[in-house]
Amino acid sequence: MKTLAALSTGETFTLSPKIKQLEEKIQRIQWLNRNKVRGSANWKKVQKRIARLWYRLTCLRKDILHKLTTYLATNFETIVIEDLNVSGMLANHKLARSIQRCGLYVGVAARRVFRRQLEYKTKLYGSLLVIADTWLPSSKTCSCCGVKKRNSFFIRKSF
Repeated sequence: MKTLAALSTGETFTLSPKIKQLEEKIQRIQWLNRNKVRGSANWKKVQKRIARLWYRLTCLRKDILHKLTTYLATNFETIVIEDLNVSGMLANHKLARSIQRCGLYVGVAARRVFRRQLEYKTKLYGSLLVIADTWLPSSKTCSCCGVKKRNSFFIRKSF
């Protein structure tokens, strides 16, 4: 996923490059911490440092989602989103990291964070939220004439 959201106006919202930097920093520190004795003073110091970095990362993700949902709810009368099967998408190991980086699915307790925020913010600001079905062929349907075509990236190629 290259962008967090793409609007019909052509505007796109990308993730902050700080997210990737923080993730790489966490990986490096955890790698350096692998040989320390569990429970030692140095191990505890590094664990605290890792916990602070994870906290910064989650706060950064939450901030980006809040700013995006507020922008959408305040500037548009009607917002249409697709109800994605995020837990199914996380099963694909090639997409999982980029989906998690967006913060769309932040654990079981905070499922569908983006949708939940949009729902209460559209009520607050008086705009309308329309949720498209998960299995609606939106990428296959022509926006002008409504004809459903077969996209090449959905076709399974046999060799």
